[in-house]
Amino acid sequence: MLRSTLTSATVVVIVSILTSCSGPIRPSNPYDGLARTYEPGSPGFDAQVQPASDGRVRGLQVDVSTPALTLVFGRSGPRLAARIEWLVRLMRADGRQVLEERTHRETLIRENAVAPTIFERSSFSTFLEASPGRYIIEIVLEDLSSGKTERKELVFDLPARDRSLIVTDLRLENRSGDPIVELLVPDSTVTRKVVLYLTGNVQRAALLRYSVVLLDINDMEPQPPFWQGPRIGFTGLNPAPFSVRDTVASENRVVQRGPLRRIMFSVPSVGMGTYRASVEIEDLQTEGDPPVTTLSRFFIVRRPNYPRLEGYDELISPLIYLAEASEWEALESSIGTGDARREFDHFWGLRTQDRSLASSTVESYFSRVEEANLRYGGVKEGWKTDRGMVFIILGEPLFIEPTRDAEVWYYSYDGGQGERSFIFSRVRREDVPEVVEEFLLERSFEYERFWRGEINRWRTGAVSGSG
Repeated sequence: MLRSTLTSATVVVIVSILTSCSGPIRPSNPYDGLARTYEPGSPGFDAQVQPASDGRVRGLQVDVSTPALTLVFGRSGPRLAARIEWLVRLMRADGRQVLEERTHRETLIRENAVAPTIFERSSFSTFLEASPGRYIIEIVLEDLSSGKTERKELVFDLPARDRSLIVTDLRLENRSGDPIVELLVPDSTVTRKVVLYLTGNVQRAALLRYSVVLLDINDMEPQPPFWQGPRIGFTGLNPAPFSVRDTVASENRVVQRGPLRRIMFSVPSVGMGTYRASVEIEDLQTEGDPPVTTLSRFFIVRRPNYPRLEGYDELISPLIYLAEASEWEALESSIGTGDARREFDHFWGLRTQDRSLASSTVESYFSRVEEANLRYGGVKEGWKTDRGMVFIILGEPLFIEPTRDAEVWYYSYDGGQGERSFIFSRVRREDVPEVVEEFLLERSFEYERFWRGEINRWRTGAVSGSG
């Protein structure tokens, strides 16, 4: 795995305030630094900022991580190499004065041309000394091979020490204790950890209620744009919050505040899905109803090879967009059996006798499926989303018009061709971070003729080489 972590020479302890006797102080949203999408060849990264102490002074801990698949790799002898540079700046809240700056260069090496997974990453951590106050943390990643950059700014309030309860956001760590900054984690048997730090200026007990739940997500593939059903005419109304399908871990623990405490909970090995880890902290020695602080951390478990597709079972599923009902019945029934390869080859072989054309069409189609996984994934794999479906069939729109509550994709510069523009309404759910928000297509009868024509082009190989 392409992973490199640079940390301070001293042990850094994280201490941030979420609530206190004088009311809550909200630092940056813990999801503000996470990437919503990735694109091959366009550097993207995830970032996390938390207050910290190295034992002598206080400041901010900045953790960043970029997937190798967003970088440009060139030949370096028999191998492939990408060169990147990180820049981290600590600035005053008005952005006019740079207080501290860190840079870090790194060369990433790949042994072959096989595309990496989203979990092959380069990581960098640094500690910035700071006194209590509000700051802007500017983070820039430059791909030195392509000259492209990605920039983010995070606002953070660093609290004073005189608080009755000081507690961090939940931090997800791997078995080695390195932070997992990104939202997606691979499906594996490795046990992970949820960590928080707790302290305060009073000696008092607190009850911690910890749980990890699997959320009930509709993981079905979307219907075609002309489908008539409950979603047609969708207006962006917020749906109900995700319900809990299963509780995979729970524990109650009483701890004493005062000296700094590192609290660790285990995350059991879990299968693919969307999870929420939560810790409720209750003050046990406050009269009346005790104040409760609730912390949460979403994470999504994906196949280790994501966004790639491997094996005929994974390749068959996206064919639901191209197959007729009888064809899909045969394809779907072959998943998990020894007939999967035969049915896959049979589906494409019926379209054309030109093996070269068939091979090129297959390559183009699944290249779009994998790119849709990168661009539009959230609680569902990218190819299963409305935007992913449209991208797979039609490719890159001519232009996208973003609005506060929607995205409009245009596949024609002629505004009169309504069947060639698609409106995706933004869905916002309660207690779900925007980084996993959904976009639902406003379906219409008028798409049917145009859409069926594009499906036929795929089935006959007319779009071969256009992926």
